Amino acid sequence: MDVDDKGVIFLALNSGDLLARRPTLTALMTTNVVKGDIFARYLPHSDSGTAVITSVVDGVERIYAYRRVSGLPIVAAAGVSCQYVFAPWWAYTYRSMALIGMIILALALLSMLFYRQIQHLIKAEEELTSARAALEIIAQTDGLTHLANRRCFDVALQQEWGRATRNNSTIAIILLDIDWFKQYNDRYGHLRGDDCLKQVAGLIGSSVSRASDLAARFGGEEFVILLAETNLAGAMSVAEKIRLSISNAFIEHSASPLGSVTISSGVVVINAREEEGYTVVLEEADRLLYRAKANGRNRVEGRLIADPMIMQIIGQPAQG
Repeated sequence: MDVDDKGVIFLALNSGDLLARRPTLTALMTTNVVKGDIFARYLPHSDSGTAVITSVVDGVERIYAYRRVSGLPIVAAAGVSCQYVFAPWWAYTYRSMALIGMIILALALLSMLFYRQIQHLIKAEEELTSARAALEIIAQTDGLTHLANRRCFDVALQQEWGRATRNNSTIAIILLDIDWFKQYNDRYGHLRGDDCLKQVAGLIGSSVSRASDLAARFGGEEFVILLAETNLAGAMSVAEKIRLSISNAFIEHSASPLGSVTISSGVVVINAREEEGYTVVLEEADRLLYRAKANGRNRVEGRLIADPMIMQIIGQPAQG
């Protein structure tokens, strides 16, 4: 057996008195090991063997091999320190732990980088979604008046028309036009004309309160309102409310016989039955609008259409 620096070899009598020991005894060390585990625990049961024992001589824990010498009252034992035995294992363990630690550190760094990359991607996706939503709003909004634009109105009308067709419900369309607006631009200039459009659009928008309703700029000085599930009386009431709000705003218009900005409106209410009858309804609203202008402006003309085929009849009396 190889014995390390902290190892020990000794010979002792059966009484436990040491005969020889390597390393040699010092004055402070006991010279009798009868109370040690080899003599007290193991030799009574076996004349030879191995055991992990803490020495009563120097207090060092060792792995001992012991044997009672045949024919002699002597016990021989050799012990190797546990530190020596396990030193390679501990060295391997430390190296392994260091390697595992470096791997964990590398994984942690990679995880942090990966997490940051994911966060950047999430942020970029959120910004892209926000930008897409903003672009969608811009694409559906009139840049001057901030009402819905013609494209948005067309999409909403098709959707609402389909819903009304399925539910056999009514749709109301109000087409509005600023009276003598060309003369307004000629008198005050196009910048003032833009301001006038903004004011009128604000009054129109504030008069449409239901979430299902839509106010849009139809083009130029024309505006349009889509009212879902609204009868003629309700639509005429909304149109009249808008007309009065603009008239009462007293927006100066010296080129108008009335002295202020006014609007004329054509109102059509229809029980939608034909899948693509909305084009003819818009044409009818436009006819009613120009009838309002022909009848003196600053007024509302309306019509209830129970059957889309009636829209083909020209000259049907209007309700105003």
